[in-house]
Amino acid sequence: MAFLLEFLKKEFREECGMWTGFILRFGAVILPGFVFYYLSRIVDTTTPSFQVHFGGAFFPFFIAGMAVYRFAYTILFRWPTVVYRERWRGTLESLWLGKYTPVSLVLVLGIWPFVEGLVNFFGLIMVGKSLAPSIFQNAYFPELLGALVFAVFLYAAFGLMAVALALVVNRASEMLQIFNFIDIFFSGLFFPTAILPSPLRWISEFLPMTHLLRLVRFGLTGNVETALAESLLLSIFIAGAVPLAALFLHFAICKIEEEGRLAVWG
Repeated sequence: MAFLLEFLKKEFREECGMWTGFILRFGAVILPGFVFYYLSRIVDTTTPSFQVHFGGAFFPFFIAGMAVYRFAYTILFRWPTVVYRERWRGTLESLWLGKYTPVSLVLVLGIWPFVEGLVNFFGLIMVGKSLAPSIFQNAYFPELLGALVFAVFLYAAFGLMAVALALVVNRASEMLQIFNFIDIFFSGLFFPTAILPSPLRWISEFLPMTHLLRLVRFGLTGNVETALAESLLLSIFIAGAVPLAALFLHFAICKIEEEGRLAVWG
């Protein structure tokens, strides 16, 4: 246990020790909010009817979606990246073959990606609040908190699946990029799914991100009418994703133990 804590401290120093890297990451969270705020002032010369339920403006619609997306993206890509890095250094394999369980190592490696994801989420929400205070006038915070809890459980499961793939599959990052593109296009990150053609709207309804975005956006604008339905759907997604993630990780560990080595990633 003491060694795992030391390993955790090492990860913290590595993630936050380089001040230039910290500033660049912080800027990567803050700057898009400012950019899209001023772009939205051009877009919002008229209010499209499909945005009425999201506060009648593009910026609240966008900033809520981007906050959720940055959280999810960080988990899905930073967590496997940390695993890749420790695998290349040989740290992961040496600990794996020692007395530390694979599950504990994977979970420890996921702590800082989760911290970074939460910083991204709250950073963008705070940017939205500072640039457009009216966003929070009707916000229903219990719904926002509930959406964040759903996001943590949901993307913890997806993150574990991504890590499991990264451990045993070469070029796993390319597979994640495909999933990322589907999420961006079909879930309504930049535009409401209502404007998609009918067949594509059906696809969007099967994506957890679609319902997570709706829950956050409706919570931000104080619209709680659909919260129960979206929460129920997200609970169903989580109920399926968590055991599936455990199954992915179990098969990954079994494959590694059977072959006696970690997959070569490149």
